[in-house]
Amino acid sequence: MDALSGGFVRWMLSVFEFLSYPGVLGLGTGLLVGSGLHQFWKYWARRQDYHRTRRFIEDSVGYNKAIIERNIELLGRDIEKLPSISLLEPLHELLPSGAELLVNSRFSSHPQYYHLWMTLKKIDHLSSQIRALSCEILEIKRTIKSETRTEVLRVELIPYLRDFNTMTIVRLTEMGLECKRASLLLHEGKGKSRTQ
Repeated sequence: MDALSGGFVRWMLSVFEFLSYPGVLGLGTGLLVGSGLHQFWKYWARRQDYHRTRRFIEDSVGYNKAIIERNIELLGRDIEKLPSISLLEPLHELLPSGAELLVNSRFSSHPQYYHLWMTLKKIDHLSSQIRALSCEILEIKRTIKSETRTEVLRVELIPYLRDFNTMTIVRLTEMGLECKRASLLLHEGKGKSRTQ
């Protein structure tokens, strides 16, 4: 649909550009038509950019919500089975939130722009913390798999892994709350933008 509407707009612009030549309709009319078309093109491009950015952010936040739930479930199973670790299953990777895209787009007309941007930046920050924690968890699991002394396992490594799993679950829960907040901010500003 976007490609079809883009092609139609380009065709209309070429027709109006032809009509705006001085010999076709006259200089004054041509300048008015050209100026009007330029303003229309700016409005249309801003609107398309706004909707693309919004769609990307909504998709990445929705995807991250699903990944967070899967990761919390995975970590919960790990905590339940802690004395015996059989799987070296890494956590699922999270998507970037799109905060940089928000800055580079014409999204600044969104009524909650600043709060949305701060929420998306917090999501990115929590995502990097979760990535570091999951690498540490995987390393601890590998160490547990290779360790043969049961006292070291029982006293040092298993409590250490339990603490890291708990910290990761806390960060994932915080990130889930921030994703919900970002969704609410996106839907709160729907239809209130100057570009729509």
